Amino acid sequence: MNNKTIKMRNIILIALLGITFACKAQNPIISIHDKNAEIITDSYLKDINYDLDKFVGTWLYTNGNTSLISSLNKRSKCIMMIGMRIY
Repeated sequence: MNNKTIKMRNIILIALLGITFACKAQNPIISIHDKNAEIITDSYLKDINYDLDKFVGTWLYTNGNTSLISSLNKRSKCIMMIGMRIY
């Protein structure tokens, strides 16, 4: 192999190693209903059983002349800040 081939192979190997170590998944996935789960750094809370879908929609409350309309939407990938950490 010539010198250019060796350099290119090394560049590709270094790039692949960098990509491999840079890709981190949110692990573990914890159900939002698991009350005993310890929430650790980089964990992912998820509605695994899709229990929150039944609340999506427009809700109307009436009591005599008083009424209240509430609209609930489901948002994915919502970023929230708790203390100094972003989730």
